[in-house]
Amino acid sequence: MAIRKLVVLNCIAISMLVGCGKGRTTEELLIESAQRIVANQTNDPFAVQFRSMVGSEKAGMVCGEVNSKNAMGGYVGFKQFMLTGDVDTTTHTFKTWKDLLIAPTRPPLPPSITSASKEEWQRFEAGIQAHHDYLDAVKPLSDCFHTVRKMKEEAEERQANKATLDKVLDFLKGTSS
Repeated sequence: MAIRKLVVLNCIAISMLVGCGKGRTTEELLIESAQRIVANQTNDPFAVQFRSMVGSEKAGMVCGEVNSKNAMGGYVGFKQFMLTGDVDTTTHTFKTWKDLLIAPTRPPLPPSITSASKEEWQRFEAGIQAHHDYLDAVKPLSDCFHTVRKMKEEAEERQANKATLDKVLDFLKGTSS
């Protein structure tokens, strides 16, 4: 009798585990896959926080913001990230990833100066250059968000067009018989 109860409990546990993935969208599965990859690249994978996540299986990319801990154990603040790679269309997860770009820390803008020594001007110019380098580094991140959002809008539009065509076909089928 005890063995029968154990078998029944095992069957219930297995059926619950198998059903865990049901009800989630392909985007949610892809985002979870990206979160695991990004978290594993940090100092403390279990303390990583994510927000503003978007993904596209067709584009093979996920974008979002990540907050992780530094070597001292303190959070560094949310930074944009982008992950691209090859997506397994059956499991809706990344098979392999190609690029992981996390925004660098934004440098402070140098204070404006009117009359200064040569060294102060050089520090000012270096600060401006660092800011331009930062903007160049984060451009692909904003492009990622734009691309994913555009692809989602196109997919929604295709779905709406398909629904309209289905209604027209149903109407035509009803009038032709």
